[in-house]
Amino acid sequence: METSTNEMSSREIVPTLQLKRPLLPIDEYAAREGISRGIVEECAKLGVVQIRKYKGKTFVIDVPLSPYPHTPDTTADPIQPIDKTAQAGKISELVQKVIPDTPESAQITQDSGIQFGFLTAQARSKRIWQIVAVFSTVFLFTALFGNLWFYMDRKIQLDRIDLAYASIQQFLNDSTQAKQQVKTLQNELVNSRAELVRVQNELNSSRAEVKTARNELTRTRQDIKTIQQRNARTVERINQQIQKFIGQIPEPTKTGPVISGR
Repeated sequence: METSTNEMSSREIVPTLQLKRPLLPIDEYAAREGISRGIVEECAKLGVVQIRKYKGKTFVIDVPLSPYPHTPDTTADPIQPIDKTAQAGKISELVQKVIPDTPESAQITQDSGIQFGFLTAQARSKRIWQIVAVFSTVFLFTALFGNLWFYMDRKIQLDRIDLAYASIQQFLNDSTQAKQQVKTLQNELVNSRAELVRVQNELNSSRAEVKTARNELTRTRQDIKTIQQRNARTVERINQQIQKFIGQIPEPTKTGPVISGR
């Protein structure tokens, strides 16, 4: 019975063991076979399919997983989730077709199923950790940008405060200088008033001196006039005395020449 089963499996596998198979992208191959890319990679690890990499892209040798032509159901909803249990059963069925039905093959199939389950759980855990890592990275970058934004906003606020403080300090300095200038002007005004009072006092003194000089000049003129009057009277008296003195002088006697008698 086992021999007939092996022969049937060999006859079923023969059509798939052909050389010069074309290469298909792994995503296209997985879509055609109705499985996910991870299942194709697990099949490659189990030796069911062969994967080749070329120019950074992953290709699969076009060997159908089923010995019969596969026609994908175009009426199915492509958004429906993939049934992991059905895929695991399909992989186990493919492994049983590839490996003869012996106790060793049963053990291998069981080990392959266990390994596939472990790898599936590991892939799921890895995906969960990847999602957690992505969210953690997004949260980290969000927190980083938030802190950076708060830092820049705080820096802008501090710059504004420093600018306002500098403006206030400049205003205080200008006010102090203005007060000093006003005080200086007040002192100069006080000094100017004192100088004006001193000049006014000197002017009043000069006016008093001028008035005194005028009075002295008037008195001097009166004295000169009095002296002139006195001099005129004195001259008149002198003339009168001279005339009187001249009148008192006798006139000389007129005598002829004396002739001697010889």
